[in-house]
Amino acid sequence: MSDSAGIVRSDAGLAAGRQALCKLKRLCTALELENAASLGQYQLRHMLNLATMTLEMASARRESRGLHYNCDYPDHQSETSASRISRC
Repeated sequence: MSDSAGIVRSDAGLAAGRQALCKLKRLCTALELENAASLGQYQLRHMLNLATMTLEMASARRESRGLHYNCDYPDHQSETSASRISRC
């Protein structure tokens, strides 16, 4: 996450982070199918879901705001826009 969605980020880095998370989610699902679910597996699934939402929302932002700087969108918008989180 710190490589893909750190303070300074880019669209390419965010896309690479989403691809890496997809691979991890597939591995997690395979582990869940092979083994009885454990607390650690539930926690891992939860962390992967949170990381996915973080990357999705960072990808949707078309500006740099505060410390979150996107090299592809260096400008700060004066007005904020409404955002909505949906399950991916």
